[in-house]
Order: sequence, then structure tokens, then C-alpha cells
Amino acid sequence: MRYTKEDFERMRREGKPIPADVKAEVHKTLGFYGLLLCLMLVLIGWGIFSISFDLNHSSDTVMVLEKWTKVVDRSGKYLISATNDKGESEVFEIRDSWLNFFWSSADLYAQIQPAKIYQISLFGWRIPLISTYRCIYKIQ
Repeated sequence: MRYTKEDFERMRREGKPIPADVKAEVHKTLGFYGLLLCLMLVLIGWGIFSISFDLNHSSDTVMVLEKWTKVVDRSGKYLISATNDKGESEVFEIRDSWLNFFWSSADLYAQIQPAKIYQISLFGWRIPLISTYRCIYKIQ
């Protein structure tokens, strides 16, 4: 049965409960839109994080200790271990970035040699919880 606004007004005035089929339909509709809203918020948040990650630039002078590739889900990462002029060690990643107009990560990785000192340009943050590294996009 299809209920009208007047039916609900009458039920409210008379103190009658809303029928179970109407409650189920409301919960189903709210559940769908709630899930859709959560999904949209996650996607928007991920987009903002991705853009801000690529736009956070810095530079450092480092001595490369070693370099290696790490395979994750059949996809490789170019990783570099280095120490800066303060003696702090850090792992960096070399990857392509559309927002930074950088598409030659393999060539840059091939140029870097262990035991040499480089002035590097970076973007991103190191977030150990989700295994993200600051990314090298230029060396001098």
C-alpha cells in the first residue's frame, strides 16, 4: 500500500505506529544513501590527500647508502636509503607523478649511485603506518 502525507499526519494525530513495511523502506533508503555518502567522503578525502601529498615539496642533501626495488602486488617500487647532513637516515621512493609532470622514475633510479652525495628535490611525507615515503623527483 502506498501512503500519502495525509495518512502519516492522521497516524501521528491518532497515535498509531508507522507500519513496519514503511519503516523497512525508510531504513533501506537511508542505508543506501548513508553508504553512498560515506563512499563519496572517502573518495573526496583520498583525492585531497593524494593532491596534497604530491604538492608538498622540499629538498635535502643526502649520501645514498643503498638502492633496491620492492615488489608489492606485482608492482615494483624504487627505494633509496640515505643519510642527510645531520646524520639522520631515511628511505625515499622514486615514482612517477602526474601532478609534478615527472614520468622518468626508472631513468632517475638508474642515475643514482650508492656512496655518492646528491642534492635531492622531494615531494610527499613519510607515513610509516601506510608505508608511504617521501619521493625523489630531481637530483643534482
